[in-house]
Amino acid sequence: MASWLFARLHRPVSKVTLAVQLGAVLVLLALAGLVTIKPELSPARRPNIVLITIDLLRTDHLSFYGYSKPTTPFLDSLLAKGTSFKQAITPSYLTWLADTSILSSQYPSQAVFYDSIYPPAKALATLPRILSYEGYRSSAYVSEFLPEEHSLNQIFDQYHVTSQASTLYGDNLNLSSGEVENYLASSKTPYFLLWNIANLHTTYYRDVSPKFFDKPYQGPFADKKIIWEWVDQPGGKVKRVDTGQYVTITEEDREYLIGTYDSELNRIDQSLKEFFARIEKNPIYRNTVFILTSEHGEDLKEHGFFYHRDIYNVVTRIPLVFFGPGITSRQISDPVSSLDIMPTILGLLSIAAPQNIEGMDLGPALRGEEMPAREIYSERFPFNEYSVQSGRWKYILRNPDKLNGNYGQTFNNLLIGDTKFRDEFYDLETDPLEQKNLIDEASAIKEELKLKAALFRTRMRSAFDLNAASSRTPQKYLTYP
Repeated sequence: MASWLFARLHRPVSKVTLAVQLGAVLVLLALAGLVTIKPELSPARRPNIVLITIDLLRTDHLSFYGYSKPTTPFLDSLLAKGTSFKQAITPSYLTWLADTSILSSQYPSQAVFYDSIYPPAKALATLPRILSYEGYRSSAYVSEFLPEEHSLNQIFDQYHVTSQASTLYGDNLNLSSGEVENYLASSKTPYFLLWNIANLHTTYYRDVSPKFFDKPYQGPFADKKIIWEWVDQPGGKVKRVDTGQYVTITEEDREYLIGTYDSELNRIDQSLKEFFARIEKNPIYRNTVFILTSEHGEDLKEHGFFYHRDIYNVVTRIPLVFFGPGITSRQISDPVSSLDIMPTILGLLSIAAPQNIEGMDLGPALRGEEMPAREIYSERFPFNEYSVQSGRWKYILRNPDKLNGNYGQTFNNLLIGDTKFRDEFYDLETDPLEQKNLIDEASAIKEELKLKAALFRTRMRSAFDLNAASSRTPQKYLTYP
């Protein structure tokens, strides 16, 4: 057989004939068990990809994951129909850093230039750029929290920032849902769409529903005309922007503000129910894979403040579900990272992923196979603080020198009232809100995670310093293909 193959391949033939012969040779070798042929999806057969991110969405406020209030009946149905990950962790606590990481499968220290505080979009091997190279049309419909100044617009074929009359009251979801619906209905396949929904960013200025707060309330947050500086909350107080006056947040205030969060989450749920009811009528829906997740969650004063400025699980744990053709209903308890979204999408499309990415293809989990155990990391960029989670255990590596750094005004605001200088260690199974720091207790797993967090810090600081030195010079090792 070998001599026949050699003779056939060395006869003068046309390119078309040669291609046919090579194909026949591969089939014969495959039948003989000498090579494995990986099935490839042709561009015409590849599904469309829609990535929906609901910013500030906490996993533990979804009814599907045991929340006692009926906040999300429709989102629950989406989580139930696809493969959902109960312990998905974001690598960042800020929206644009998290989206940059999702789209590049790189940690913020690797993906963001320090000097400009913006991602080096022209240098990153990003999901939309890879898919555009493979024949997809990439588009994004985002809120004003992802403006073009953050450079993500440079990696999409089309980039639409929803124009809002006010970032306090703007309804980014319903303002953009019609445009997104028209895009999905009229676009030629295949396409990749990112839809960033930011309604929860303005939740404290929205009306509360009696379903989620049924008591009379006359506190300071009832007046929706008052603007508050949410990143400035020293000692559990929050500042009025108009007067500069600080007001102590009482327990009644906290319950009311949580009620506004749940109320807005419920309104998002209803709006998405109406949106999906409309697009399901379009035949293109049957060839579309949807991914629903969040950039990060929100601290609702579990750690002394509202907002998202640290890497506790109320911020870093986010929902993640894949649903669409060929994806079955199952729940996965193993910890995963939102860095895994990019390689998983590429795996579903039989497209090779860049070699230097940090995430893992979750394809085996989507097929019902067991995933390997691993640690999941998050960064508090650029404050040199990191967390590592392994199963039920989580270690937070703090930076005692963070207040001496020159991080720029944007990041300094997030350090107001920050008094966390000691490392932290938590048992997430018994203490999911991270209220009891076990750092003083002897533990082998604690020491192991401390070492891994320190090694991760060293690796991220090297990437951080490289970005600082490069000053937006394209890094060729991040390009694709």
